[in-house]
Order: sequence, then C-alpha cells, then structure tokens
Amino acid sequence: TLDVQSEPGRGSRFEIRLALPQDADATPPAALKPQRVMLAEARPDCREATQALLRHVGLGEGLSACADAAALLTALDGARRNNEAFEWLLLDWQLPTPGPTGAELLARLRRDHPSLRVVVLSPPGLDDGPAHARAFGARALCPKPLLPGDLRRLLGHAPSDVRAPVDSQSLANLRVLLVEDHPVNQEIALRVLSSRGAHVDLAGNGQEGLDKLQAGGPSAYDLVLMDLQMPVLDGLTATRRLRELPGFEALPVLAMTAHALAEERAQCLAAGMQGHIAKPLDVARLVRELQRYRPTPAPVPPPPVLDMIAGLRHFDGQVALYRRTLQSFADQYAGGLAAWAGWLAGGEWTELRRAAHTLQGLGATLGALNVQRSAVALERSAAAADAGAAGGHLSRVEAALTALLGEIRQVLVEHGAAPAPVVVGPGDLAELRHLLSQSDSRALDWWQAHGHHSGLDDATVQRLEQALAALDFDAATLTLKGTA
Repeated sequence: TLDVQSEPGRGSRFEIRLALPQDADATPPAALKPQRVMLAEARPDCREATQALLRHVGLGEGLSACADAAALLTALDGARRNNEAFEWLLLDWQLPTPGPTGAELLARLRRDHPSLRVVVLSPPGLDDGPAHARAFGARALCPKPLLPGDLRRLLGHAPSDVRAPVDSQSLANLRVLLVEDHPVNQEIALRVLSSRGAHVDLAGNGQEGLDKLQAGGPSAYDLVLMDLQMPVLDGLTATRRLRELPGFEALPVLAMTAHALAEERAQCLAAGMQGHIAKPLDVARLVRELQRYRPTPAPVPPPPVLDMIAGLRHFDGQVALYRRTLQSFADQYAGGLAAWAGWLAGGEWTELRRAAHTLQGLGATLGALNVQRSAVALERSAAAADAGAAGGHLSRVEAALTALLGEIRQVLVEHGAAPAPVVVGPGDLAELRHLLSQSDSRALDWWQAHGHHSGLDDATVQRLEQALAALDFDAATLTLKGTA
C-alpha cells in the first residue's frame, strides 16, 4: 500500500508498505563480540543512524558517541584514566572544532592513545585529505554511509565468505578484445578483467571481431579471447582468416570453450591460436594466463635533480621565498661534507645521523628527491652504527648534493639572484610558538622553511627536530621556552 500525507507550508510524507516473504533458510550473521567503540560524528542524523547500526551488529553495550574533537579527546582521556579505554574509534573526517581536526587530530591520537584503532569515515566526493589518513595512524578508511557488512569487516569479525580483495592492477593496461556471443559470458569476463585493470572491447561474433581488429590495426590489442561456437562466424574460422591478414600473424589469440578435448585443443593450435581457456572460467587461472601478455611498462625516468613544482607546493607558491631558501641552502652546503666524513671516521653516529636527518628534510621541502632518498639511507645506517653501509650512502649523498648545488646555481642565474635571506632570530619565533601551542601540523612546514636559519644554537635545533619528528608538540614548546 502507498500512503501520502501533505500539508501546505510544511511538506509531504510518503509511506509505502510491502508484504515480503521471509527466507526460511536465511541464517542471520552472528553478533560481533563486545568491544568498546567510540563514534565521533558531527551530524546528529548520521550519528544516530550509525549508533543504531552499531547496536544492530551487537556493539551497543560498549558504545559512546560525541560530536566534536574537544569532546572526543576528553572522553578518551577519561576512559583511559578509568581503565576503560576504547578499542575502536569511528572518526568523522570533517569533525568540527573546538579542538584539532583532520591530520592534526590523528597525530594527537597516535601520540596519546597509541593502542586505539581508528577508522576514518568520509562522505563520497570529498577531496583526497582522507587518503593521507593512513600516514597519520588510521587503521582503515571507509566512505559513508556505513553498512553492516562494512562494520563486520572493519572490526575484524567478518563472516568467512567475505571475498578477498581484488588486485586491481594485476592486469593493468592489458588491452583485450573479447569475442563472445553469450551476454552472460560477456558480462562475467568483462567484470573479471576490468576489475583487474584491463581495457576490454566486446565483439558478438567472429566477423565483428575481425572488423574491430582490422579497424584498429595490429597494435590496437595485446590479446584476443575467442569463443569457438558463435553465429555468423565461428572462432576457428575467424582465427584462420585473421592469420591471413598482414601484420596479424603474431597477435595472441586464446580460445574459450566449454569443451577441453585434446582434439579440440589441437584444432585451436592448428588455426593459429596460442592457448585454450575452459569454461566456466577459473578466474585465478585466467588471470595467471593473461598476465603473460601484459605489455612491458615503459622504464620510469629518474626523478629530476630539483623538482621546482613540487618544491613550490611546500612554499604555497611563494616564488621569492622559495628562491631565498634555495640560496640559503646553497650557502649552507657550499663547503661540502668534509665534517660528515670526519664524523663517520670517528664513529660520531649521533652527529652524522642528526645532519643526515636535517638534509633529508630540506631535500624533501625543496623538491630534491635524490638528496632526500640518499640522506634517509645514510640516516638509517648511522642509526645502526653500520660503518660499511654509511660509507657507501655518504658517497651517494655527496654525489646527489653536488648535482643539486649545480642545479640551484643554474636556477638562480636563470631567474635572477635571490634576495638576501631573512634570518629568523630567537625573538622572532612567535609564529612557531603559536602553531605548536595549537598542535598545528603547519609547525612542521614552518620549521622546514625557516629552521636552518633560525639563529638557535645547535643543541636547541637538535631537540626541536627530534620533538617535531615525533609530532611531540608539547616537547617542542618546552624546548622553545628556553629561548629568548
């Protein structure tokens, strides 16, 4: 039945009732084991709906909810003090203030509640902010609206028949012509191949397949999947005619048929086919067979010595500031790394590791990927006190740095000399202090841009870098309190 109630100025209500039979054989999924779950959701309607869903799957007893970051942190801290810490947090990515939001909130949670498992919820169509959530400690990402199956998978108690994730790149860029007349077989093969990254075109019989191949030319496809029993023109005849066309002598063709007799396989090979795939499809075997025909990827070009586009992103597009920083970097490292070689020879691992850490941060900020990567490798070998590995990595750092300094000089000549760098003294650190007091991740960007000419002594710089690397904004604030 359908019922409609409408009132001028207030709106309309539509209600539909359906009598549906109950599946007598259906087995309801088992409830999840009791767990302590916190839901942080800004919108009241979404919060109520998600709470109802959590109760539906058996998690109502240990469930709490809040609407903003400040309330969330208060609840988490209180539960921990009472030895009732939450096990899971379902976190709305757009959680409003007061309190930290987004990546800042995740960094705080990782620091203060390291055992809390966080699932980030985001509405469809949101920008790529949530895509970076894993880097800040999120266990999983899930688009809204949540479904019962989502919760069972996310909270680790999915039924055993949940499908394993599909490798969406196992057939990436493979171009396939599927010649098949049956709509069901077409749909199955199309879904299997497309979900794994292949590009698939369809033809309904052998003649359509030949027409598509001739229209596209010998290089249009990497592979043809050819059904044998089709109207108009069968697969064997179509393959024989294909082999007579100039340029198509070597294009791989695999037969698809419900029969697997030795005689039929011999006919396929005689017609010019390379192999035989039995129906119904064994997906794993099909994918393994097709992977042999994936095109060889083009070699990845080496990263540029200085990626100015990437570097400028870290400076919010401020060209003058970027140029000044390039000049300051060039001045700082113009004398080479003789001191680093001395640290290595003397086993002064702390000094070597600190210097490599600073360089890798500067390289990342400027857009110098080679310098960043080689400095990271040196930092790790210094942390392990591995003299042999550190020596090789130091040589690579020196080579990458030499190339970078040459590139910077060329850039500064082409674009004009940079204005003199502005030295930030200990008394001019108010902006950094403010960012740290707010647990604002932009403090990291500020330090990357200004830290190397902040005027602070080496010991203070080292303590600050260690605190910022650990996202310990409180420790960084305490370090700065000792400066004027």
